[in-house]
Amino acid sequence: MKIEASKRIMALPAYAFKTIDDKVAQLTAQGVDPIDLGVGDPSTATPAVIRQRCRLALEERKTAGYPSYIGSLKMREAVAAWSRRRFGIDLDPKEEISTTIGSKEGIFNFAEAFVNPGDVVLIPSPGYPPYARGTLFAEGRPWFYPLDRENGFLPRLEDIPKDVAGAAKIMWINYPNSPTGACPSLAELERIVAWAKKHDIILASDEAYSEIYFGDAPPSSVLEISRDGVVVFNSLSKCSAMTCYRVGWVAGDPRVIAIYRKLKTNIDSGA
Repeated sequence: MKIEASKRIMALPAYAFKTIDDKVAQLTAQGVDPIDLGVGDPSTATPAVIRQRCRLALEERKTAGYPSYIGSLKMREAVAAWSRRRFGIDLDPKEEISTTIGSKEGIFNFAEAFVNPGDVVLIPSPGYPPYARGTLFAEGRPWFYPLDRENGFLPRLEDIPKDVAGAAKIMWINYPNSPTGACPSLAELERIVAWAKKHDIILASDEAYSEIYFGDAPPSSVLEISRDGVVVFNSLSKCSAMTCYRVGWVAGDPRVIAIYRKLKTNIDSGA
């Protein structure tokens, strides 16, 4: 029997972080201790308080059945409470938050909920590969805007052509930024939010690195500015050294969250 991959899969190059993982494994087997600039896995252990609580939960939830598709209300309330403490944001855990299986799953699948074939998605370059890969799976068109040192690693909104902006459904931003470390001011985020609203573009902010910093904490979440057409993705992977636990969330505009939840319940069975 002949087995063929779909054209969609065949058109994709190798996943960058998988390629790096393979190279690291090869060098390690040769006795080399490489500096791994791959996916960004914490080198510290998951905190003891988390490990201890998980051991208890194995017994507490031994007959608990499937998890909630969108995350238990207790989990969503915890996200809302953290967002209030961290950023002064008041989120409705019932309508404005959904859990994700880490942030990668949510980011990759997000375009499927909003992008029709040929629609444009604005993506930072350099940037996290799932922004573009999810767009391609939804048959959208990635349009990469450059992040350069001269502009503080911020998007040059004035350089985005009008026809591109008019065809765009989603704009991805990532601050604190990986890999540059850039942290925009609240005023700079306000400018991005205003531009996205002007063009009826959903602003999707990947804030998974909000708790990785030296010195003072990055001050801003884009949800401090607006919830209208704005969502943020975050995860326990980086902030709590829990990469293998696969627990994250998306929060923001309840209209966007409702559509995303409809998508999610058809894809997986919850975190």
